[in-house]
Amino acid sequence: MHGQVYTRHPQSLSNFLSNGRGAARRLIVNADDFGLSSGVNGGVVAAHHQGIVTSASLMANLPAVEEAVALAPPSLALGLHLNLTTGEPCAGAARVPSLVDGAGRFLRLDRLLWRLSTGGVRRLDLEREIAAQIERVLALGARLDHLDGHHHIHLHPAVRRVAMANAVIYGIHAVRVPEERGPLGVHEAPRDRVRRLLLNGACRRARCMAHAFHLATADHFRGLALGLAFDVRRLVATLRALPPGVTELMCHPGYVDAELAQRTRYSAGRDREVEALTAPAVRAALAEVGITLTHYGALPRPQWPPAPAEAPLSDTVKL
Repeated sequence: MHGQVYTRHPQSLSNFLSNGRGAARRLIVNADDFGLSSGVNGGVVAAHHQGIVTSASLMANLPAVEEAVALAPPSLALGLHLNLTTGEPCAGAARVPSLVDGAGRFLRLDRLLWRLSTGGVRRLDLEREIAAQIERVLALGARLDHLDGHHHIHLHPAVRRVAMANAVIYGIHAVRVPEERGPLGVHEAPRDRVRRLLLNGACRRARCMAHAFHLATADHFRGLALGLAFDVRRLVATLRALPPGVTELMCHPGYVDAELAQRTRYSAGRDREVEALTAPAVRAALAEVGITLTHYGALPRPQWPPAPAEAPLSDTVKL
């Protein structure tokens, strides 16, 4: 089977989902880092049972992932949170030497980005590790409907093709494209704005590639401007400003525990996200705006014909 990158933004998924009613708003609320620690697992499940979280993405290589899959009810959609910077590889360090340090652990983000950008990571190592992470969570009994990335690593030009090809091979339905454009509804910290604009630069090509692979994507994304440790006020303001179509809202709920504090700099503040995601005012805002909660598995796969080839992109996809 062969795929071709589309050179124009294809018809929006919202047109399928709303049957032409452009005002329809649907929202995927995805909790990242499921399996990072027991405290995170508890926060994610609470934010689903008592709040608006509809989906969570699993960190396959961390010890708490088994508990995460066991705790996840059938009503919680699951995805893979591709992780190449925390812990040890699922494939084994000896099989992916260009992804690890001398101790057999994943590289820090800055070192990984340098190695990816200078050709120091072998494509075979990426293929092995991404496949191993998918197989790990499938073996635990998870059913995956989407793929995203820790630190959005799945968007890197050296990673995205391999990640999306593996998504197709293993029957994963969709991929995250964190392209966040206004109006955003909240004041944005300068650091978050820089991060958002940098990511937006990688998202157009990633979206085209995803559609060439017939992987679904949301129309819109929220979570970068909203920031970490958000409160009820900021979340409600974000919801009230949602555009028509399908939006993914990224969040990081959890409860602080020793393992969480050891593995990430973002520990305190996750419980604040749990409080916001479970607040009655947030449910009321959904009803007020007319937002319907959904998940990636409910989205149709794109089946658009390719655009004219006079302005091809360099990343042609072949499966």
